[in-house]
Amino acid sequence: MHKRSSARLYEAESAARRDAELANRSKSEFLAVMSHELPHSLNAIGGYAELIELGVRGPVTEEQRTALARVQRSQRHLLGLINGVLNYSRIEAGAMEYDVADVPIDEVLSICEAFVAPQALEKQVTLVHERSDPRLLARGDRERSNRSS
Repeated sequence: MHKRSSARLYEAESAARRDAELANRSKSEFLAVMSHELPHSLNAIGGYAELIELGVRGPVTEEQRTALARVQRSQRHLLGLINGVLNYSRIEAGAMEYDVADVPIDEVLSICEAFVAPQALEKQVTLVHERSDPRLLARGDRERSNRSS
């Protein structure tokens, strides 16, 4: 009886391992497809918004430029989020690299301000970003922080 329960436990453990390996393989395949398709599509959105902003389809009003800038910021933000998800797979694989350097705090705050300004305006909240001393720095990866904008 003891041998039977050990055999059943071994079979259950083997099945669980196979299922986990299949799930991991499926996740990797999904991330491989998404790492190509989503950024490609989002870059196309950004490119078309830029073409419209340049006046390729006719004159652009200041109000339309403001809206296009929001589209472009949102496109870059979404691209940053997707890259963040893809970075998890890079971290799992031990292939994540950072370029850590001094980043001016004012630069980071400007990125944040541009992103939350539409929501503040919609809620009728006054958003004030007072410029900080350019010598005030933080350590971070500038390229990764710019992707979120």
